[in-house]
Amino acid sequence: MKKLLLVLAAGVLVFGAAGQAMAAFSAGDLIRISYDSSTGVEIATDFGSISSLQGLNNVSVDNLTLSEFNDSSSNGWADVNSAYISFSTGPNKAYVSGTAAPGNIANANVTALEGLISSIFNHDGGGTAVPSTTASHSVGTGDPLSYYTQLDVGGKNIFDGLFSSTTGPEANNATSTTQSLYVATHSGPTGNGSVAQVLNSVSNPVTDFTITTLDGSTVINPAQTSATPIPPSILLMGSGLLGLVGIGRRKFFA
Repeated sequence: MKKLLLVLAAGVLVFGAAGQAMAAFSAGDLIRISYDSSTGVEIATDFGSISSLQGLNNVSVDNLTLSEFNDSSSNGWADVNSAYISFSTGPNKAYVSGTAAPGNIANANVTALEGLISSIFNHDGGGTAVPSTTASHSVGTGDPLSYYTQLDVGGKNIFDGLFSSTTGPEANNATSTTQSLYVATHSGPTGNGSVAQVLNSVSNPVTDFTITTLDGSTVINPAQTSATPIPPSILLMGSGLLGLVGIGRRKFFA
């Protein structure tokens, strides 16, 4: 009986661990999608909730290697493009990266984008776990529910159709590229929605949340805040001290 219980317990642990490895990514998390155009390997990495990343500055959150893409070509990182997406519920919101601010987006396309990103979350989060990092899962770019097929449309970039103007959501890993994260929002039952930049924090709404990509590495790099202006009271105190120093010098030499 004890042996049977041990076998059952071991089975529960094994299947439980497998279930966690195949679990879908969590809504509200920042997901990096990196795909290799030469090998057809796509790797999705969950960086955790956007809110937990917003306070970071120049922090490297993950590194992939070309071997994880099965890439041995001379092109190296030039074969790999990366994009960032996120999805949140209640109300639904779709987040996409970009090197420049996209234009307005039709409400129907906002809904379509939300649906596509949601399906990618559930699908890519259930792919094959990448051995070097438990936060990464791998699928093939030819998979009908992969990011490459769903949002990049085989390299043709569906975002050109969704947004009135955009330079695309992908960053090539061969050169250091900085992107911002944008959220698609509905304007109402009719008309165009908008894509607003995701800000670093509520308390500092002028700071942009940016992401830098190079050679399989991602750095969360919010822009630095502007220098804090010197209060007038400090300036007055400084001038007063200088005046006292001047008086002391005159008395000393008198």
